[in-house]
Amino acid sequence: MCRLNRYHDKIKELVLVLLVLTLITSCASRTYLDTGREKDYDPTWVYKVYKVDSIGSWNLIYVKHEGCRYKILSHKEIAGGGIMIRKHGRYNLILHSRIYGPRAGSGVSCFNLDNTSTVVCLERNKGIFDLLYAENLKGLYLIEKLP
Repeated sequence: MCRLNRYHDKIKELVLVLLVLTLITSCASRTYLDTGREKDYDPTWVYKVYKVDSIGSWNLIYVKHEGCRYKILSHKEIAGGGIMIRKHGRYNLILHSRIYGPRAGSGVSCFNLDNTSTVVCLERNKGIFDLLYAENLKGLYLIEKLP
């Protein structure tokens, strides 16, 4: 009977470890483990902004969707209209990867954006495995996408 209890305890530990590993890797598999092509994100998703920052001539917009984190790059510019992106706001963004193809699988973590000293890095330790752009974002303003 004692051996049976130990066996059940080991099974419980194994199931727990597998569950944790599945949860950890679920965001990574949704972001971009397809390294040979551009990864598009579902345009029906609504993203919650949790941080807005800037570096050089770029805005960095950090968003979440279903527990996964994403970093969006938007060139600083003054928009003529639209809805300003704000922290804690929820927005429908049309996202695309900026680092697809050969660079995606190379293990490179930082990228030079505009051939200046501006470098933006992935934040794998925080669950950010891709750098994105939003086709319906101009500066910090959400604009209507033209047909």
